[in-house]
Amino acid sequence: MLHRIIGRAGSGKSEYILSLLREAVGSGKDCVLLVPEQQSLEAERLLCTALGDTANMRCEVLNFERLPERIAREYGSLARTYIDDSGRDLLMSVVLGRLSGNLSEYGRVCGDVDFIRRMIAAVGSFKSAGITPDGLREAAERVSGESGGRLSAKLSDLAAVYEEYDRSFPEGIYDSCDSLSILADGLPSTPFFAGKTVFADGFYNFTFQEKKLLDRIIAQSDDVYISFTADFDDDSGIFDSNNSCARSLALKNSPYEDISLPSNLRAADGALGYLEKNMWNDLAGPYGGDSGSIRVVECESVFDQAEAVCSEIMAFVRAGCRFREIAVSMRTADSQCDIIAAMAQKHGIPVVVSSKTPVVTQPFFAFVLASLECACTDFLPSSVKKYVKSGFCGLGVRESDLVLKYIDVWNIRGRKSYEEEWTMHPEGYRDGLDGRSAAVLRSVNAARSRISASLSALCEDMASPSLTVGTALRALWRHVTVCGCAAGLRASADTLRKGGDEDGALRVSQLWKIFVGLCDQLYAVCPDEKVTAERFAQLFRIAAEEKSVGAIPASADAVTVGSAVTPSGLVMLKV
Repeated sequence: MLHRIIGRAGSGKSEYILSLLREAVGSGKDCVLLVPEQQSLEAERLLCTALGDTANMRCEVLNFERLPERIAREYGSLARTYIDDSGRDLLMSVVLGRLSGNLSEYGRVCGDVDFIRRMIAAVGSFKSAGITPDGLREAAERVSGESGGRLSAKLSDLAAVYEEYDRSFPEGIYDSCDSLSILADGLPSTPFFAGKTVFADGFYNFTFQEKKLLDRIIAQSDDVYISFTADFDDDSGIFDSNNSCARSLALKNSPYEDISLPSNLRAADGALGYLEKNMWNDLAGPYGGDSGSIRVVECESVFDQAEAVCSEIMAFVRAGCRFREIAVSMRTADSQCDIIAAMAQKHGIPVVVSSKTPVVTQPFFAFVLASLECACTDFLPSSVKKYVKSGFCGLGVRESDLVLKYIDVWNIRGRKSYEEEWTMHPEGYRDGLDGRSAAVLRSVNAARSRISASLSALCEDMASPSLTVGTALRALWRHVTVCGCAAGLRASADTLRKGGDEDGALRVSQLWKIFVGLCDQLYAVCPDEKVTAERFAQLFRIAAEEKSVGAIPASADAVTVGSAVTPSGLVMLKV
């Protein structure tokens, strides 16, 4: 049976679910708690704190991303391989390349990276909403005519791309966007939820796929309790989507029970409660009571702002607050996060920056991409400079500085130039070489020889007229292994760890695994696709740009700093 727990933010929905979980576990029932992916760790910690260390013997915390794999481990199909965001980008890029001549509206932008990602997002949205290529074609026919000609053409193009994209998946490879649909279709024959009580908390809304799966779970389990951040009496519009989702689940799963929680229990005083209720209400008047819990501080610069934030944090801590109970939220997690983190370090405040770093900004991936650029651009100076500055080309700091300066002075370009000995004066137009200049020139030539030797095999392989994605990957793999990149990454991680930067060490230690995963994705998606060196470099960059690297916080008691565009957690925080 479905039980809807209805209430606004802070009304005690999570606490109510914890009380129900405590009662169910205490009576010996098996339970499943579904939460958003980013809340899984906090939910497990909270569950153990509230119910004791043995709670996980009866209750399992899952999310929609992990659920297909968890059920597959028990009932089979674990060997099914799904491609990730990088693989989807690669496949879509290949598909758009094939269809570019047949698309009336989108043919000219098929090679644009932003368009590739927009198309991936569109297909993902179609799948989440249960829209098929045939449904798009029917919509195109309905709007066809003089007034809807372009819209009809766009819908037809989208249908063609969507259909070809699904058709192009290699045998045995599946789109992770389809995992919930596959699970929902197979759940009746895999009674994972039979006899269990299921709780879902922390979700603002559910997609078509998630609702379809929840319908199956409700039919199979004993009871399902779902919390909805909703208010059926609020006509401001902010709860329209949430209210609609709650109603649609109830329509398909009657009879059901409603549990209403009307009071705001989270707000420390009336001012916060008034703000939560009227923040988007243009007709609301000013709050008449004491508003001391809400402060507006004006600062002259971002540095003064960071200083003020740290001052407030220390005031809370001196009053008995824990660091982990404090969060610093901003509109977007841009460079301001780093400023606040640096200021917090200065004041001895432990901080966790809730964001991930794109791998393409890391030196190792800069080395890989610069290597491909050198092969594509015939040793363009800018490409060689990136290659040398990455720190993975085998040159020391002094050698790197000398060769970079020499390249700048003489504007050296072309692979052939690196195969011949350099004889020009290191300082530019000068007469004769003194002892120091001769020594510098010898060092520069030694560096030149190493650069040429490390890149020559890659350039020759990438210049092959019969180049495919598979052969290009083998050439790139040989290049990074000959350059000792795996050992270099381990050494970098060890250096960071010895210097006390555990967070940086954890990030660096993930890069090799990510690189291997990218190579696997490329080979799985299009191993026999004929490409040029430039096209392969583009495909690799498209895939790499989808990857980011993060680290588990080294301290359990730390202030969280991050973007405001994240779902609320399951604990009380001072913001």
